[in-house]
Amino acid sequence: MNRVVLSIVICFCGYLSQAQSSNIAIIPEPVQISKKTGTFTLPSHIIVSAGKGDAMQEVINSLRQKLKVTGAVIDVQSKASAPTIILSINSKANATIGKEGYQLNVTPKNISIRA
Repeated sequence: MNRVVLSIVICFCGYLSQAQSSNIAIIPEPVQISKKTGTFTLPSHIIVSAGKGDAMQEVINSLRQKLKVTGAVIDVQSKASAPTIILSINSKANATIGKEGYQLNVTPKNISIRA
């Protein structure tokens, strides 16, 4: 499951660095996409809210590496009050997304990836 989160982070960061287009290109491709209005702009100070543990640390390290090219300051906290990016792993099975699925939610204020 943590490899799925890692793959999503890597692909999503690649997506953030691409020019905006009307198509959404994410790998692995989601089963369902609900496109809404608004845009998300990556700030110069990124606060990442993520749990602790070896599995999550691998994802955080990859995220740091991918976002390094932006020149942004990246601050990782286990409990942030207003995070830019929220990374989480479900504690219970989610029948909607299955074992290898994920939920990605992007709003004008933040990004949430749950697997």
